[in-house]
Amino acid sequence: AATESDGKPKFPRFSERKRQTAGNSENSWLERKKATSAMLARWQPRWASKP
Repeated sequence: AATESDGKPKFPRFSERKRQTAGNSENSWLERKKATSAMLARWQPRWASKP
């Protein structure tokens, strides 16, 4: 019974943590994509002006 009561609260916490890390990685991916597009937007005029 002790192991059961010990194991039960771990599952929701684990899934919650999993969901959090997934959200964090998604956010960081979006931020990276935004930063990349911003960098491209900044550099593209220079590339276009080059002969």
